[in-house]
Amino acid sequence: MGFNNYFPNTKTIGYRASEYFPFYLSTYPIPIEGEAHVIPNVMALQGKGTVFTVKEFLPNLDTIVIPSFKCQYVWEFSENKLSQSKYMVLITLPRSIGYTIFVINRLLNVCNAIPIKSDTTKFLIKPHPTQSLKKIKSNLPELPNYISLTEEKSFSKLLYSTNILITEASSTCLEAMACGIPVIMMENEEGLTYDPIPSRVSEHLYRKVRSQDDLILALKHFINSTPENLKQQQFDGVMVREDYFEPYSQDGIDRLLDIVNK
Repeated sequence: MGFNNYFPNTKTIGYRASEYFPFYLSTYPIPIEGEAHVIPNVMALQGKGTVFTVKEFLPNLDTIVIPSFKCQYVWEFSENKLSQSKYMVLITLPRSIGYTIFVINRLLNVCNAIPIKSDTTKFLIKPHPTQSLKKIKSNLPELPNYISLTEEKSFSKLLYSTNILITEASSTCLEAMACGIPVIMMENEEGLTYDPIPSRVSEHLYRKVRSQDDLILALKHFINSTPENLKQQQFDGVMVREDYFEPYSQDGIDRLLDIVNK
């Protein structure tokens, strides 16, 4: 509003850095905000798929697609699974310590119920960046040898040796699927689920689970994927990449900086 009132000739560009949850309403401009002049002149988006959601309530909103700077790695991603002998399941944990412990305990119950063979499958748990590894361990029983916690901070580095991602409401869902890695998303059993998976994404790439039985079925489904299913996941991953992660380019930079090449 300050720019629009006092610098009316200054073009303002808003940056919507990723595809947000449907209930994160502040990222969805509405007509009354346009009438009140409290939204930018243009919204810069990291992928063409995001254009459809950001315009849900304001179809005439002016948008531009610019490079997805943080996630350029999805375009350079290459599998490195041959360097490991076990099937790798990566679990990215939420910010809440209470829900973190719940997720790990549920995972322990699921592994006991399947049961998991320690010589073929490994679970790697990545705590939320705001969580203390020491605090998490102090609230857990001794973990079996096929479940471990990592101190690695880089999600992209861990993804190179990952076969499945298990998480909850996290932006890591789209990043993993853009690399052709299927996702199991744990829904909130006691309230609203902040669903990070757009409706445009193929269901070959994810399963949404609410109960322990759902999680067991989803794990079995992806662990036992056929070569045809794996090929389909790679194909659908390319679609996610093209829809939600604009690659770095000079044209994209020029759009952001409002530079018109003659």
